[in-house]
Amino acid sequence: KLRARYRGMFTVRIATQRITFMIGPEAQRSFIKATDKELDQSAVYKFTIPVFGPGIVYDSSLDERLQQVKMLVHSMNTASLQAMVPKMVSEAEAYFASKWGEAGEADLRETFAELIILTASSTLMGPEVRGELFEDVARIYHDLDNGLTPFSVFFPRAPTKAHRKRDAARKEMVNIFSKVIKSRRERTAKEKDFLQTMIDFRYKDVVDKKTGKLIKAGVGFTDEEIVGLLIVLLFAGQHTSSITSTWLGAMLLSNAEAMADVKAEQAEVFADDSTLTYDSLVKLEKMRRAISETLRLYPPLILLI
Repeated sequence: KLRARYRGMFTVRIATQRITFMIGPEAQRSFIKATDKELDQSAVYKFTIPVFGPGIVYDSSLDERLQQVKMLVHSMNTASLQAMVPKMVSEAEAYFASKWGEAGEADLRETFAELIILTASSTLMGPEVRGELFEDVARIYHDLDNGLTPFSVFFPRAPTKAHRKRDAARKEMVNIFSKVIKSRRERTAKEKDFLQTMIDFRYKDVVDKKTGKLIKAGVGFTDEEIVGLLIVLLFAGQHTSSITSTWLGAMLLSNAEAMADVKAEQAEVFADDSTLTYDSLVKLEKMRRAISETLRLYPPLILLI
């Protein structure tokens, strides 16, 4: 009724929030074109602060948040991706060797959820976590994930069982990573991974544009903020990747022609039994198209806020 009366834009009060829906290309044009200053995401994503923590993302100023995003995006360059692929291959081969036999049935959603938390921890969190602390991190992530519910959007600090487990999990995560970060800070040699990038990061100095006087010297992240950013990365990649991988598998298994095309392409690209690399992945055009079509049909994010 609201859409019929107000076309693609209308506001509904839900619990403590007023939510404006912008549906269809005409209404969404304004949403897409608006700058961060005009439509600041932090106003609606405050419910993530108990999970991600203070001082980062939606609990930081727009300028600091943009610097955080820039740092993460620049870290995801071609050289980084090239270094990540062998780790992903190793994790996948070890996982399927231990979990799958020659034949049988498997739950795709469960499989990819487990596999992607493995690859994420290996590529993003450093060898210390993947090698010695993975089971703890996986368990903690589960409690953090379960602590972010539709109810949390409206009452993020409510004293529920899920929220209590979420808060305890985050404290445990900070405790685990603080030891790893402390060890990294004390070393002379540096690792080449996301964790080291965050440890070395410094905000830009704030300078008066007219006088050139230093207003605030740029500082690095605290241990707790680094842990928060690692949680952000896990959340950002885990859900979208596991959902898309599950639908991709389901779509290929239900479309024999598309499956045959993808397998034939892989046989051609890896005709010499070469190892999977970033460069060879780029050559898999039919697989790329299959992924794109999966994203079109089943986008993992059905609502942008």
